[in-house]
Amino acid sequence: MSHDRAVLMSYLRSVPFLRGLPEEDVEAIAARMEETAYLENAVIFDVDDPADAMYVVKEGEVEVLTEDGEPIAIVGPGSFLGEVGLLTGRPRKVQARALTPTTLWVLSRDMLEALAVERPSLARGLAQATARRGSTPLSKPTADDLQVIPLFAGLTPDQLEDIAAQLVPYRFEEGTVIYQPNAPAGELYIVVEGEVSVQRPGSSEAVELYRARPGEIFGEEEVLAGQPRSAAAVAITPVVCWGLAGNALEALITRYPRLGFNLARVTAARVLTERPALPVRVPPRRRRKVTKPKAGVFAWYRHLDMGTRVRLIALAVLLIWLVGIALPFTIRETIQQSRTYAAIQSASDDNTTIIGNSPAGVPLATGLELLYPTPTATPIPTDTPSASGQ
Repeated sequence: MSHDRAVLMSYLRSVPFLRGLPEEDVEAIAARMEETAYLENAVIFDVDDPADAMYVVKEGEVEVLTEDGEPIAIVGPGSFLGEVGLLTGRPRKVQARALTPTTLWVLSRDMLEALAVERPSLARGLAQATARRGSTPLSKPTADDLQVIPLFAGLTPDQLEDIAAQLVPYRFEEGTVIYQPNAPAGELYIVVEGEVSVQRPGSSEAVELYRARPGEIFGEEEVLAGQPRSAAAVAITPVVCWGLAGNALEALITRYPRLGFNLARVTAARVLTERPALPVRVPPRRRRKVTKPKAGVFAWYRHLDMGTRVRLIALAVLLIWLVGIALPFTIRETIQQSRTYAAIQSASDDNTTIIGNSPAGVPLATGLELLYPTPTATPIPTDTPSASGQ
């Protein structure tokens, strides 16, 4: 089997009406599907077109729009389009166009009918799938139908009408496996009638994780995680439910955040309710070892409040600055000034004379020393008036 065929097979297993078919029937369908390429903005099918084919996206993106041209969803590789019309034969209700250059696998109605003639098991499977989509009072949900569902609490009537248009109704007979482990998670489901058991395979028998009853949802965990199914869902009574595709769910949550909040709340409530009670072991009481507080500066510092710690750090930084920067700088400047003064004094010795009786021994310039007699100098004699001259 080629890689492309294996990929297509994995995609086909998520198509609702193909889930219950034998593996060889699905392989036969995959072998007959043809690849068709579409250019960007090309219309794949339009509103009121005959539903004569089903499409599976191989590459690219397809935008689905309402008859008024309002976008509903953007789907990528692995998504399927037109499968409902292929079963019911009703005209298209939406438009699909290539948002980018796109390659699709196409299964025409003529090819499917030819296969059904060749393979009786396929014909029976298609008949059962068509029967599951039989008429029921809730086959076309309205805003009033959704108001009683906790998942849609708090949404406006217009928002509910938008959501109702994207829900796909299903009917499953008792004992029907709705999905199996490791199957692609394409939809979440809302139970309208009956009960569904979600089970995880065990070593000897399946373990029931929870049951979904009318108004409750199931299968959303893997859709939100974008992972294959980790459990199986089995209809334990005749079941009527609505399916909501994962890509449509993403688009709706983007438009209506309240829906995302409701989904998280509903899922969390179920997890808390269905959680099994586990035995609680109480550990034996142990004597607490009493240790004396460590002494020292660091132990004292750890017991201080934040304000005191900040002030101590600021004081330490100031002391480091004073001792390491300011004080050495002051000493260096003092020494430099002393050396400068000594150099100046040495240079002036050749041009000055130290006069003994000069004030404080200040050196005087040459020529001024006569104004300051030394202690041994003899005074100049002066005339003394005589008695006879009086």
